[in-house]
Amino acid sequence: MKAKKLSIFVILLLCSIVIFSQKDYSQKLKKDLVKIEAGKFIIEDLLLLKLSNDKNIQCKFSAICPIEIMSRDNFISLYKTWCSAFINKATTNNEFKLTKIIELDELIGEPDLSCNFVMAKNGVQIQTEIFKEKNNYTGSWEEVLEEPI
Repeated sequence: MKAKKLSIFVILLLCSIVIFSQKDYSQKLKKDLVKIEAGKFIIEDLLLLKLSNDKNIQCKFSAICPIEIMSRDNFISLYKTWCSAFINKATTNNEFKLTKIIELDELIGEPDLSCNFVMAKNGVQIQTEIFKEKNNYTGSWEEVLEEPI
């Protein structure tokens, strides 16, 4: 009888551990990616890139665009495509591989890689800072959309 009660207790304990250890993604899935402030789309992502050489790269990506320039869907699509391209370039190396991407609620100090996309009527400016080295690229929409970043 004691063994049966103990077995039931262990099963209930394991079930409760599994239930409580599962993450609830419902709030995250309902959260808007893009904010609209002062007539502009605004988006920001804070990421931690874990690499196979046991190093981490902390990243901050952001973009801003007046709402009359493009649709919200195109804004998100361009932003996510460009972020993926920069992550791919930053982590493509024969010595190590990207093993995991972790979303951060806030940065831990300063980012190792930051990239800001400022979209305007005639084109986009891409402002990057990689390990304290700053660069700007400005291009027309024709240049940006026809040439890979």
